[in-house]
Amino acid sequence: MSVFAAIAVLGLLVAVHELGHFLAARLQGIHVNRFSIGFGPVVLKYQGAETEYALRAFPLGGFVGLPDDDPDSDIPANDPDLMQNRPIMDRAIVISAGVIANLIFAYLVFVMQAGVIGIQEINLEPGVAVPQVIAADAPAAQAGLQNGDVVVAVNGQTLGTGEPAERVFMDAIQS
Repeated sequence: MSVFAAIAVLGLLVAVHELGHFLAARLQGIHVNRFSIGFGPVVLKYQGAETEYALRAFPLGGFVGLPDDDPDSDIPANDPDLMQNRPIMDRAIVISAGVIANLIFAYLVFVMQAGVIGIQEINLEPGVAVPQVIAADAPAAQAGLQNGDVVVAVNGQTLGTGEPAERVFMDAIQS
């Protein structure tokens, strides 16, 4: 299953990347005759007014086809809406739009993850927090610990921060 998940994620990243090129070209009025996700034989195809959209068998890449490179294109070579006839800045925007789309997508995924899952809070205070004492007759309760207490020393040894402090605390409990 993990191989299929990796291929699906790669396919999604390729789609976002190629969509960046495609949208940058179309928003500037540059002709695009093909938009394809994947390589190999065509699995699904739709012919739009100007552009052929295709999903291919192997989602390990993709391409945005421009009529500049197509010898069968009916568009005259001097058409101002061909990529080759556009100013250098327009071409640079189309070329860099794939990477920019991936960066925006990565940022959005991170923001969504932080919003749904949250960001782990790092506690730099010394000691080990006691989140909950489960029962009144538990050894922790008998020792006087309460919910929310912070143990700062065990057997005269001051606890540091983070995981090393938790290990020292657990070793003291288990011994």
